[in-house]
Amino acid sequence: MGKTQVRATLLATTAVLSLIASANANVVLDPGFESGAFGTWVSGGGPFNAINGINPRSGTFSFRGGCNVAGCVAVGATGVSGTGTARQTINLQPGIYQGSFYYRASGFTLNRLAVSLGNNTVVNLTNTTAAPYTRFQFVSAASGGPTNLVFGIRNDPDFDNIDDVSLELVDDGEGNNIGAAAQTVAVQASREFLDRLQDRFNHAGSPIRTASVRETVVASAGGLSYVNASGQYRAFMSVFGSDGEWDDSATTADRRGFSAGIEANVGSLDIGAAFSLSRTDFDTQTIFTQNEGEAEEMLGAIYAHWSPSSTPVYFNLIAGYGQSSNDLTRTAFFDLGLDGNIDSAQARDVDSSQWFASAEVGFDWAVSQNFMLTPFARVDGAMIEQDGYTEVAFALSSLPVAVVAGRDFDALRSIVGVRAGLDLDIGRGGKLGAKVGWAHDFEQDRFVTFTETTGPVSFAGVAGAATPAEDSVVAGASIELAVSDEAAIYAGYNGDFADEQEIHAGEVGLRVTW
Repeated sequence: MGKTQVRATLLATTAVLSLIASANANVVLDPGFESGAFGTWVSGGGPFNAINGINPRSGTFSFRGGCNVAGCVAVGATGVSGTGTARQTINLQPGIYQGSFYYRASGFTLNRLAVSLGNNTVVNLTNTTAAPYTRFQFVSAASGGPTNLVFGIRNDPDFDNIDDVSLELVDDGEGNNIGAAAQTVAVQASREFLDRLQDRFNHAGSPIRTASVRETVVASAGGLSYVNASGQYRAFMSVFGSDGEWDDSATTADRRGFSAGIEANVGSLDIGAAFSLSRTDFDTQTIFTQNEGEAEEMLGAIYAHWSPSSTPVYFNLIAGYGQSSNDLTRTAFFDLGLDGNIDSAQARDVDSSQWFASAEVGFDWAVSQNFMLTPFARVDGAMIEQDGYTEVAFALSSLPVAVVAGRDFDALRSIVGVRAGLDLDIGRGGKLGAKVGWAHDFEQDRFVTFTETTGPVSFAGVAGAATPAEDSVVAGASIELAVSDEAAIYAGYNGDFADEQEIHAGEVGLRVTW
């Protein structure tokens, strides 16, 4: 790794750490009560509430309470209330918050400590034994807006203390965008499958009956020269892979798989059926969580290629069905429970299903006997159904689980471009191909709606990821070499490029014609 790359990596890491630090700031004003008086903190009105210098943990002051009548600290549907309280109203953004404070207990009874954030009572203790300042922590959702953080202390006949209060946002729910990324992963699985199938029939004439990699009789169709193969059937199998990045690399996906199919020629019509099996590992980066997904994908399609004998035009039509099973995991960057455990939640076997189709038309223009240009236009469409899910927390995890709604959506794109083909006079024969085009995506929304809950408090939101580019450049290259009178090996590449999107896909396979 060069010095420039190391410096860029360090700068990127510093920027991320800076974002985390700013997002993870204490939102409590006067957290150590060092103002020395009520103001930012508001007293419940009891005569034994004080902010003074008796037994502070740090600094000069702490909140000291010791109300001694029934009901002076009460817990109800709206949290903690009563005359023996100190509260601060904080304007919170929706999310999950980690709170902490230090509590000194004198040990006299009756005593009570109650703490709430909004309507959620997070601590409720009675008759605590004597103890020096001890740190307490909690995790709570906040629905957003003005929210009361309330401390209530009862002690008869002494006083207890609260000091060094902290409240930090630790999850804004954006990590649920891993469910949105799964939507793009499903769409991309079928689009890459369609790319591979469309590349099989990318010129006029039957590639089963007319293949330049076969050394047989030369015939003429529509003013173009073809080398006729004697077979009527063709089978193929291939391995493939792809790597994709979206949202300025905030979302990545890595796919590997196997595909196979069989095709037959009937006059001017070629028909075929193919399937694809793959696994995709994908992830999204958000400020508070690392989010990962695994998708097991199965797709199948039937297709037809028609080319009249009178003119060098072709029409392709593909229709298929696909299904993927996703395992989705969110892991917090912060130790939410302050207990050293990994805070993660997972949803397993989240199913996505889709019907997809593609149509392409092209026209061959023979520049020379060995070189051909083929302008083409294509439309790909899909209807996708993604199931909703409820996460399950890992053992000892403090990350609140999310409930994510299912979503049905459509995906539609068009491609206009040109292919080039060059016959290679090497060995038993070969072909070199290339293409370039412009793709337009008509449906770009990739999002999920979610809810996270602690106690009686929930917050809801929308999270998006892996947003496809509206317009992108597509490019491809391929090579095919005959290894016998019946068999050829081939390799292909397809790329998709835009400002915040970069996809590389490759395939290597074997074709047999008989």
